[in-house]
Parts: sequence; structure tokens; C-alpha cells
Amino acid sequence: MGDKRNGIGDSSVEEEIQLPIKDYFNAASVKFMSSGREDADVRMLGTGRPFSIKISKPTANVLDVSLNTLQEYINNQREQPYVTVNSLQYDQQSAERTHQMNKDAVSKRKRYRCVVHVTGNLLTRKLIDYIHQNATHGIPLTQWTPIRVLHRRPNIARTKHIYDLSLDYINASFAILELETSSGTYIKEFVSGDFGRTMPSFVDLCITASKELNLDTSEQLCTAQADILQLDV
Repeated sequence: MGDKRNGIGDSSVEEEIQLPIKDYFNAASVKFMSSGREDADVRMLGTGRPFSIKISKPTANVLDVSLNTLQEYINNQREQPYVTVNSLQYDQQSAERTHQMNKDAVSKRKRYRCVVHVTGNLLTRKLIDYIHQNATHGIPLTQWTPIRVLHRRPNIARTKHIYDLSLDYINASFAILELETSSGTYIKEFVSGDFGRTMPSFVDLCITASKELNLDTSEQLCTAQADILQLDV
């Protein structure tokens, strides 16, 4: 692939897959379509996401190529690959499948797992257990376009939903948060609050729980900041 890129910020899932394929077939162009997108620092665990590739004007006959060989070629572009592919297959119904894939990307629920950090050493096992037990009925969210993407997306409010939330206490600063959400939910902004642009936020849940438990940390939580150390999907 002639890859001179050194860091993950210099590449993308799209480039890591389509560039080797374009090179392998010496094609004029390759179009990549995937089911959903995540930020570059999010780890994709489990079986991954479906994607589709359209190859234009290849010099080699695509149907004569071993898909296992192609798969190995893609996965071996780097000594420590950022992205690997599996279960490649020829698609004779690409238009229909791509339409369904795009439809699923919008309608499907997604599961996330992250390590959450809260400033001020304000987390307690009692607080975390209370949120864990009382948030299982679901949480409707209002999310304005995150500040970090405002330069390229319109500033609009979106209604999203957290269908399931579970929390595990680590210590006074850290907890493990697992979520099942509607597609398109901004997880980082749910945790941080994004300066009030996501309501309610994780800190809002902590404040509400603290008040209901009559803890003396309610005021301090109002000025606390929360962020994600590692996000997995």
C-alpha cells in the first residue's frame, strides 16, 4: 500500500480497507460504505460492523480472486493493524444490501462500555448503586450538536434514548459505565454534558441521585467535570 502514515490520527477505517483493495486490483476507484461511524479513538470490539465495497474498473477479474487471500492482504498491511476484516463475500445484490445496511445504521440500538472519570473524588458506592438500580427504565436525551463538530454540522437538537444503563463502582473518581442507546447518540457528550448541550448528562444523574439520597456532595457535583478515559463499542 506504500503506507507512510505513522499514527491512527493519520488514517481512518475507510482508508485502511479501501486503499489496499484499490492497490490489490489496480482499480480506478473504490467506494466504501459502512454501517455507522465512530470516533477514531473508539475501540470496536466483538464481531465489528458490516461494510460494502464497490470496485470500479479493476484490471484483475474480481471474481477470480480468493477472498481469503484478499482478506489476508488487507489485514497484513501493518505489523499492528488498526483495522482487520473478516467474512468477506461477493455481493450480487449490492444496492439492496447497502440500502438495508444504511437503514440499520439509523434504526439499530448500540451498546457501549466506557471508563468514566469524575473530578473531586465525589463518587461513592452508594451513589453509583443508586443510579444503576434506578436508570434501567430508560432515559430520554436532548442532544444539541456537539461543540467539537459544530464547524461541520448544523446546530440542531436531536432526541435520543438510553434504553439501558449499568454502572460499576471502581473508586471515588472512576466507574465503569455500560449503555444501550439509540443509534447516533453522542456518548462522550452524555458523559461530559458538553456545557449543558446534552440533557440530562451523566453528572446530572449523579446530582439527582445525590439529592435523593441526601448526600452532602450535591453542591460539589454541580461543578464537577466528567470525561471518558476509554470508550468501547
